Amino acid sequence: QKGTTVSFTVAFQCSPYTEQSRYATSLAGLKVLVVDDNEMARTVFQDMLTGLTLVPTAVSSALEAYEELRRADQARQPYKLALIDWRMPDISGIEAAEHIQRMKLQTTPLLILVTAFGRSELQSRAEEVGIRQVLYKPISPSQLFNSVLEAVQVEGRLPVRAAGGVADKPLRQFNGLNVL
Repeated sequence: QKGTTVSFTVAFQCSPYTEQSRYATSLAGLKVLVVDDNEMARTVFQDMLTGLTLVPTAVSSALEAYEELRRADQARQPYKLALIDWRMPDISGIEAAEHIQRMKLQTTPLLILVTAFGRSELQSRAEEVGIRQVLYKPISPSQLFNSVLEAVQVEGRLPVRAAGGVADKPLRQFNGLNVL
């Protein structure tokens, strides 16, 4: 038995633009409030968020979060996003999210709930109170980045000029490549 062989030639030009890693520049400088009673968790989130070019501030309780959100809102430097731990000594993350939604801020932050406990009813309850995402610990930087992207719903992609490299050179290494 013999199959059919099809051959064709396609001429491509190299684009002077390349897509940057999904929206990274559009998130740079985004203010994020981290609310977690665990000091180690706050430190880890701050480090990951800073590494993603976001600007985190961390507080250890819901009460501190309300005060910080109000202060930033009044200073016209609001937080775009808040990461809230589900289990805190003074109040649950769900209750804190409900309170934040009722604060009548000029700019209410988007909310992400963080938990080490996987519970399906938690997901549906979180959606009911306007929480955009539920993140389950342990969390990798890429999971955090993707959740932030989904939460802020960044639209469009930013073309970025290639800084040397493949886009500026002929793609000779693809000559004769068989594609299925």
